[in-house]
Amino acid sequence: MEPESVEDLYQLADSIMRTHATNVITDLRNRFLHNMAHPSLHLEMTDCFYRYSIETATSFWGYGSKYHFAMVSYASYASFVDVVTAVAELVVKQKKMTLAHLMKAVEADYEGYPVELALCKKQPKLGSDDPIANQHAHDVLLRFTDIVNALAEEIL
Repeated sequence: MEPESVEDLYQLADSIMRTHATNVITDLRNRFLHNMAHPSLHLEMTDCFYRYSIETATSFWGYGSKYHFAMVSYASYASFVDVVTAVAELVVKQKKMTLAHLMKAVEADYEGYPVELALCKKQPKLGSDDPIANQHAHDVLLRFTDIVNALAEEIL
């Protein structure tokens, strides 16, 4: 699907983030349920910092915690933001190439695509204090947070 607007691009990004978050949350839930059914007396280093784990001598991942929580980290967040920024600029706004063409260049590791590589390298990057990259970082993080919160309610 060729994105015609930045919102179309974000819909594609949402799908990728939703798949990632679903896998992480499902894995955490399954680990927790397994450990609740099969509690271990084996304590991990982090259990030393949970009062309930120490009092009950059980791991946080089993019965060793009065209140459980899970964190879903967003691995490769900066890289994902850089990709969204580059696609938004090159494909959607400037229309310098199609998404299909850019994907061919990426799949070829830019071998034979020197112009595309140069264009991608010139795009704003997260951490360079560029307002375009910063706005995408903001938008991606808000969308990811919304996705994780919605999935946590569905799955858990």
